[in-house]
Amino acid sequence: MQDATQLAAAQRNMPGDNHKLLDLLTVRNAPLMSQGTRTLADYYRSVVADVAIQKTTKMVQQNAEGQQITTLENRRDSASGVSIDEEMLTIMQTRRIYEGALKYIKALNDLLTALVNAT
Repeated sequence: MQDATQLAAAQRNMPGDNHKLLDLLTVRNAPLMSQGTRTLADYYRSVVADVAIQKTTKMVQQNAEGQQITTLENRRDSASGVSIDEEMLTIMQTRRIYEGALKYIKALNDLLTALVNAT
């Protein structure tokens, strides 16, 4: 709202009448929430605090679970005795052997094809 004169704060159309604003202040400070034991502001603060506590709790749980996962992965890797670098090297060596075998078979196939076609 840009124009404060447009605010309906009076009960009667008289300058300086602020009865409706006083009624709003009464509601603001009245214990309307939690079966009449807390004000709106108190209730809002408690909701915000609860959300903050839940968020912090979830973040702590997430960090703890991440650490547990890391610990379990490290235990698994140490128990299996498998080195990823060694396994990659073995895979690369096996691949080169396979490629060599394919070239050998292709050369034999070409040789046999040339012999069959030559006769």
